[in-house]
Amino acid sequence: MVGKILEVYPRKIIRNEAVREPYFEVRGKEFTRTLFIQRGRPDVLVDQVIKPGVTYMLQSDLPQQAINSRSQLQDAIYQSPPSWLDDDEVDDPMTDENWLDVAKAFSEFAQAIGVLGSVPFGLKGDHAFGTVVIMRDRSVGGEWEAGRWDLPGVSINLSIPCTTCTTCTMCEQAHTFEQDHNTSLVVALPCGHIFHKSCVYPWIWSTTVHNQNWAQCPTCGEDLKL
Repeated sequence: MVGKILEVYPRKIIRNEAVREPYFEVRGKEFTRTLFIQRGRPDVLVDQVIKPGVTYMLQSDLPQQAINSRSQLQDAIYQSPPSWLDDDEVDDPMTDENWLDVAKAFSEFAQAIGVLGSVPFGLKGDHAFGTVVIMRDRSVGGEWEAGRWDLPGVSINLSIPCTTCTTCTMCEQAHTFEQDHNTSLVVALPCGHIFHKSCVYPWIWSTTVHNQNWAQCPTCGEDLKL
């Protein structure tokens, strides 16, 4: 089973004497993510590969007032979409709704870093798009091939409370699996450690971009076979 996926990863704030006008820069990068899914359990991130190079690059200057508040920054970015956004002849995954997600993510990032105010800055980030391959247990008619993929090295027993299973070590916030919908918020790595998707996906993206699709578990340091 294959589906489309679109994510936004703000990466960097540029703030120095050379930046006289606010601006933003977005790189479009294509990737493939493979997940193993079992009902009532966290997804397991089996594989993630980022395609080399950049699919597109967009850089745009922003009005000075854009840096005054999060809402003004979001509006300014949203009003500076790629020129091909509404061109039906261009084969690109970006849509008006996706571009709003970019504007929201960049403006929230700037607010969280605390750079909004009177000093101009640059924003850089990635628009990650591609496919997600869903693998399911063969017992329920899925595509899990034990000979091709390694099963997680640590047994994840959600009925037994433990530090590994109940706390995301990146944000140190607890999570529970008493309700099925809670599993949609987290993902397990092949080593068995579990994280909030909102914590570990940006970390994996940043690490694999800089290390040519190589990363380690933030908790145990085991190589992620990505």
